[in-house]
Amino acid sequence: MSNIFYSQVDDAVQRELNARGNAGKNRTTADINFMAGKIANVQLTAYRSGSADPAMQITSPYGILGGRTVLGNRFQPSGDGGFLTNPTYPVTKLNRGDENTDASLIEETVTDYSRRIGPIITGVSVDIGDHSMGLLNKATVNISIPNPSRDLDPIEEVWFYPGRYVKIDIVYPDSAVITGANENLISTSSLFGSLPKEDVDKNLKKLYPSIQDLDKFKEQIRKLNEFSFQGLITSFDFSYTPDGTIDATISLTGTSNTYTDVTMLMNPNTKKDADKQGPSYTTVATSSVAELQAAGQPTGSGSTEFYGLLYQNFENLINSFKTTNQIDQDIPILIPFTTAITTNDTTKTTPEAPDRFILYGEMYPNTSQILNTFVAGPTGSLTVEQQRENFDKKYTPYTQTQRYITLGALISFINAKILPKLAGSAEQAQIQCDHTQQFSNYYPSLTSCVPKDILLLPHKTDLKQNEGGMNVYGDLRMYPDVLNKMASYGVLQWSGLKDTSTEIQRIYPSKIFINLEYIQQVLNGLSAQNTKSFTIGSFLQNISQRIAYATGNAIVMKLVSSPDNLNNLTFSDTKYLKSIDPDPKKKVTKYSVPMLANHVNGTIVQDFTFQAKLPSNVKNLSYVLNSGTDVSDDEIAPYLNFMYNSKDPDKINEARAKYKEKHGQILANLNDAKTEYGKIPFVDEHTTKLVKALFEYIKYPFDNITKAQQLTAPIFPFDADFTIDGINGLRYGDVLTFDALPEKYKTGTVFSIIGITHDVETSGQWKTKVKCIMRPEIG
Repeated sequence: MSNIFYSQVDDAVQRELNARGNAGKNRTTADINFMAGKIANVQLTAYRSGSADPAMQITSPYGILGGRTVLGNRFQPSGDGGFLTNPTYPVTKLNRGDENTDASLIEETVTDYSRRIGPIITGVSVDIGDHSMGLLNKATVNISIPNPSRDLDPIEEVWFYPGRYVKIDIVYPDSAVITGANENLISTSSLFGSLPKEDVDKNLKKLYPSIQDLDKFKEQIRKLNEFSFQGLITSFDFSYTPDGTIDATISLTGTSNTYTDVTMLMNPNTKKDADKQGPSYTTVATSSVAELQAAGQPTGSGSTEFYGLLYQNFENLINSFKTTNQIDQDIPILIPFTTAITTNDTTKTTPEAPDRFILYGEMYPNTSQILNTFVAGPTGSLTVEQQRENFDKKYTPYTQTQRYITLGALISFINAKILPKLAGSAEQAQIQCDHTQQFSNYYPSLTSCVPKDILLLPHKTDLKQNEGGMNVYGDLRMYPDVLNKMASYGVLQWSGLKDTSTEIQRIYPSKIFINLEYIQQVLNGLSAQNTKSFTIGSFLQNISQRIAYATGNAIVMKLVSSPDNLNNLTFSDTKYLKSIDPDPKKKVTKYSVPMLANHVNGTIVQDFTFQAKLPSNVKNLSYVLNSGTDVSDDEIAPYLNFMYNSKDPDKINEARAKYKEKHGQILANLNDAKTEYGKIPFVDEHTTKLVKALFEYIKYPFDNITKAQQLTAPIFPFDADFTIDGINGLRYGDVLTFDALPEKYKTGTVFSIIGITHDVETSGQWKTKVKCIMRPEIG
């Protein structure tokens, strides 16, 4: 389960659900209206391009299905165009012509004798899920076509069209909101987060450029009785029934889920024959355009390969900085990253940002000292000269000039160079990864165990002042003098990986540095597989895996849709707990779902299941415990938090003491591994020791088990599902509790929503099914 989504159920949703639970007891006019009027309607709207902008709506009669169209004459028995009146309708047919005449279109008028209504939607199911658990946003729509001879062709042209952008609206009447459809609205913070109004308006204007009244539009999407889903048609099928009706099914994938399938190939249609293959780029230590050309690196604007463009952009910035500051030698350089974006009519440059930087130069200046340490060790059967030769072969590449780019800058580059290819399907696609909304948990002794690939650069990099041990390897620091060097040239923008602006202890994952050489390795590996694997999703997955490995699984980045805006894709740390906030007013409070007759707010639950799902390894662990065999801390650690909630004070005190002792041992092992690594970096046995120590430390990050629980927050093997009448406003990540469960499942625990399904049946019954998992309460 993603830890980034730990949120409180919106106040408007809570008020409405509580009112629904009390409706049978209060029985006011509004209560009766809800119980009698909760019949939903569904509308499908198709668009010509990749957004739900009204100006892009398909204007043919078949561009909208359901909604108010079912009130038209084709669905009435009599009147103008009634299905019992043998109505006439125009059709356009193709005259293919022959050898003497050109092909042309012929307009005809046809009489409909079928006595059948137009196409109708018979069922809709929309699934919203937490992407960090592998759940996708998807929808299925069932359509009945009673009159295929008249409707199948135009339906096929609009709806049997993979890649078509579609908006699904599920709407209750306003009377179905007891607390008032126009008064009790979802809060803007639930929909738009903490973004200021001007940024919200700017983003909405970008998505819907033809909308004039943004305030009215924002009020519309905040209504509890209206739910919208936007996505692309991915597949369809249809079949004839015995009575000649066609039953069709359309499958859609949420808009944000399609971003990751975009190929990383800048020109994927180019034939890969011998004379058209692009150059093979290798990372080498170069500092001038002449050296780039000599090394076969891209320098011209005609290069179309992703890595080539990235490398070229990097070198241009470095060379420009050296030229401007009259630098004729290699020094460590840390400067903002910008990229030129060429559009149809101009060239724009992305603005500088606090998390978009590049880093250039040797990682550490004491190569000779490390070499002397290396040859001073046990010689065995090797001479000093042979040891030096081995050192040069194995370790010289690590001491050469390195090139790093922050994750935020890399994502910005992808947005600028790759995602524009989505035009026509999801043209407003952007992946968000910046310092304003993406955060990671702070660990006091967090250090990268593979700094050549993934580098964590703190606010201070010199030998005497280095906060949090983030860049500390005994006496060794990576780029120890880079900030002093940049200060002498007036470049002072870098503020470090850790957030120092507030009391909140957290870091910015967008400021993690990634080596360009590793980026090239990933791209080469993907392209060697097949072009289908060469996508943004697979590329960022590889980057994420390396970051997770480098941080001992403390930071696990994944592409997910925001629960607040399902069209917004973010590259976020799924381990981050955003609920940890020193302000008690911002503490997340779990919502007690009205359930069973003795609940203070009655009941809204129509169906409820609660079950335990113990994995096989847990069953084996139970057997070992009962048989009296010793069990390692690693095996039992995932269940320690659950034991901690027991009512046995002796066990609680024992768990605290044992945890504190274990933390001390692991922290000592980590510091020892860092020191050994700092003496001779990149030696296999030293790296292995550091990796193991770091992974162990992340399991026991603090000497206090309660504080550690805030970060580890394991998932307990219990889940719950419940069904209520349809409502908009629930998000995955919202935390709940069920008073009907025994006390041990309510004290210190919450049920976190991981999936929401909206189902609308032919009868108009809209049901919302919610799936939850159990986890410790945070805060």
